[in-house]
Amino acid sequence: MSAPRLPDHLELLLTDEPVLDVYAHGPWRVPDGLYEEMRERAVAFNADERAALLARPLSDFYGPRTSVAGAEQWSLLTFLLGASAVRGGSRGDVEYELLSDFLAAPEPAVRDPLAWFTQGGRWRPPGLWLPEPAGDDPERRAVMYRLARDGLDVFAGLEPLEPRRRALVELFDRRAADPVLRERDLTVPQDRLEAAWADGLPDETLAVLPELSGPVGYLSWVCAGLDAAHGRLAAQLGDTEPADVAVANLLLAAELTTVPAEMAVAVGTARYERLQDRLRALRGEFDVESWQLTLRAWLSRGLVAGEADACRAWLDMAVRLTGAVQGLPETATMPRCRVPVRAFQVDLRRLFASRRVTNHLVDRLAPPGAAAAGRRDPAGLAEGTRTAAPEAVELTEALVGQPELTRALREALAARAAGSARSACWWPAPRAPARAPPPNCWSACWPSAAPSARPPGSPTRCSPR
Repeated sequence: MSAPRLPDHLELLLTDEPVLDVYAHGPWRVPDGLYEEMRERAVAFNADERAALLARPLSDFYGPRTSVAGAEQWSLLTFLLGASAVRGGSRGDVEYELLSDFLAAPEPAVRDPLAWFTQGGRWRPPGLWLPEPAGDDPERRAVMYRLARDGLDVFAGLEPLEPRRRALVELFDRRAADPVLRERDLTVPQDRLEAAWADGLPDETLAVLPELSGPVGYLSWVCAGLDAAHGRLAAQLGDTEPADVAVANLLLAAELTTVPAEMAVAVGTARYERLQDRLRALRGEFDVESWQLTLRAWLSRGLVAGEADACRAWLDMAVRLTGAVQGLPETATMPRCRVPVRAFQVDLRRLFASRRVTNHLVDRLAPPGAAAAGRRDPAGLAEGTRTAAPEAVELTEALVGQPELTRALREALAARAAGSARSACWWPAPRAPARAPPPNCWSACWPSAAPSARPPGSPTRCSPR
């Protein structure tokens, strides 16, 4: 029986390459020099002279040389990463990789390959920091729109975020080219600007930018994705708790005591009532640590069953659900999250990056003649594990008086080696983190406050349990 294997497109996670792993996209090897180039673009954009026309006070999160354009970049990037979405990888701390120079207290990016990150993503088009200083003045509005559109180009080339960035580019360009929409954008009161841009968006745009459907629309989108991932895993694994139980446990882990009313719209009233019953039944005996251990074991079963993608989708939607319900009635927030994402990432490497070690008992207790063959063909012990290269597999000791059997054994070994060539590739265990993991999300959360008191789209630099 062959050993479980990680899907090809996820094997990058087992290497020491610089990886940005946005769960909704998949792991991506960051090209050499790209982050440095983007930092230079961001610094140049921060110094754009148009930002002086839209100057406004910023929070003390930002440094004295940061303009409104630089603050806008930070908030835009958190939106591009996805509201309450999961990302990881040794280059997953994207905000600090690209924009740390804008902060009052810059910090080095976290490069622990087992760390994970999430964010709130409060930004909405046409902008978060720029519209207020532009006010209702048409000339300032025109400058604001051009500056906001150019800001999207700073992050061109960041492949996991490219579909979302392109969708925003198309939205800005379409509204600029339409005389009716352009006139409306120059004259609509500033407090209605965000709603005007969200009105009438096509389905293809909302499919890529579901946050623009509003808090309830986004919650519905998240629940649909979670159901799909849960259903896939349940079909493959069996012995899986019903989806309603999984959702109720997630709500309890998010420290909710009741099911939000918005869930009735997101999943329908019948299911909403079932969730209420489930949550009440589970609430008294819910223990977060037991839940984490059970969930971790279930996801590990999914990994060895070949469902790594479904497991990652489940975790991504679970964290998004946490941020969505905690942010209600407003937009999804940076989640105060107990979903065991880091444990899952540890398990993925533990299960698929382990090395096979030869046990001396195999030779000592093998029948006569089998030990030599076993030494020369480790794949015979466990098909699919690391093997010698095909050209190194040979039968060097002929069986005395049995030339035909010797020839048959050589052919069989060569055939096995050829069939195992794919599994001959193995990956080293992940390197140890350069420093202790960053603080978990409980200490990284920004309190609910007005934009003047905290940075919109405040960062989450977490590596929670």
